[in-house]
Amino acid sequence: MENRIAIFSKLVRDFMRDLPLAVPMGTSLDDIARRMEAEQAPSATVTDGQGRPTGIVTERDITRRAAFGLDGDTAAADVMTAPVFTIGAEEYLYYAIARMRRLGLRHMPVVDEQGRLQGILNLPGAGRPTKRERRETDRFKRRGGPEA
Repeated sequence: MENRIAIFSKLVRDFMRDLPLAVPMGTSLDDIARRMEAEQAPSATVTDGQGRPTGIVTERDITRRAAFGLDGDTAAADVMTAPVFTIGAEEYLYYAIARMRRLGLRHMPVVDEQGRLQGILNLPGAGRPTKRERRETDRFKRRGGPEA
């Protein structure tokens, strides 16, 4: 029950994936697919020259494009989902989850105050403790309580 209540006090920055896969608009579909596989990323955020998200390419997008026989040299700008919806790193997690569900999104780029890409929030992972939080919890349990 406490985990469910925690989303009302947690911030997006605590659950986002840092250093998300970002590609420029001219990146080919083949290159995006290779990089997504290598980085085990479910999406690639397409950014402009200033690092601001302009679109997103997901595993589903790639699958759909492959089904239609799209050339692998096709540029990200031609296959990305745009406009891309973003969220600020300092927004509350519950707001992000509600917005993503309302919009039917599984991935949402996280931006700073200038609109530059900072991370990605993946809905399947939203609301779950981060690796850092799990390590801290495990350390806490092993020691029998908080440090004095």
